[in-house]
Amino acid sequence: LEDGVQVSSRGGRKIIYFLHIHKSGGTFFCELAQHNGLRVNAEDNCNVFMGEIFPRFPRQLLPCCGETSGMQRKVADKLEYDLVMNEGNLPPEEIDFDLFTYATIMRHPVARYHSHYVHNFNKFRRLENFSISFKEWMYQQEDNFAVRRLCGVPCMVPRGQITEKHFEIARERLSKFDVVMVLEDLNDGLDIVRSVMGWQNVTNHKVTWVKGEKANQLRESLRGSDDVDFGMVAWDLALYDYAKYLQSVQHQRLDATGELQAFREDNSECTTICCVKICKAQKA
Repeated sequence: LEDGVQVSSRGGRKIIYFLHIHKSGGTFFCELAQHNGLRVNAEDNCNVFMGEIFPRFPRQLLPCCGETSGMQRKVADKLEYDLVMNEGNLPPEEIDFDLFTYATIMRHPVARYHSHYVHNFNKFRRLENFSISFKEWMYQQEDNFAVRRLCGVPCMVPRGQITEKHFEIARERLSKFDVVMVLEDLNDGLDIVRSVMGWQNVTNHKVTWVKGEKANQLRESLRGSDDVDFGMVAWDLALYDYAKYLQSVQHQRLDATGELQAFREDNSECTTICCVKICKAQKA
């Protein structure tokens, strides 16, 4: 027991809590965790809900892992997973960094909205009820989506009412994360994952953006469009820049210790997604 919490089944490692900001690489991270042998809820894209852990929990679809530190400790004691994902908001007040390793991937907010639109196109076009333009669709969405996910309850305000106060809540919470990755510069983020989480199979992975020719054509047509009002993404852009800064700082720590160079030299001939030592051992 560690502070009353069972950790032996994970070899003393903390549970990884991944804040999955929609269309920002969360599915990729779930698959990567499985490549590295982690126990996850693969059937639900690594998402875990309170009703799965406590069958009588009054809010069955509340994302893991509780809104207070006390509840999070109860959850950690019962969890059989090494990684949990939350595709909703962070808990309203407390997040327990003693029990969980916090990680997330941030994406340029305009690209994220584009991807979200294409995702909906893929989902609904077969039902022949998705004829809305991107501009029309955009103004039915929440503004500053990533800020709202990190900020949580204080950011449950109408569109157009996210302010610097909300941004600062989100920024301060993100600053405490153990791993902050930026999707557009994923290799540096994966170096941090390997170091912090001990994952060895992290090299040369790629995110699959969209599937299907029509969806890909739609995504390409959105590139460079000016259909996004600045107010919809203003605070997300600021948070995205801050995430890039955090990833840079976390990555520089690896350079300072020489750990990154040692890993690259040890795997200098690695050209596929499964060529480092852990994969060789699995294939043996």
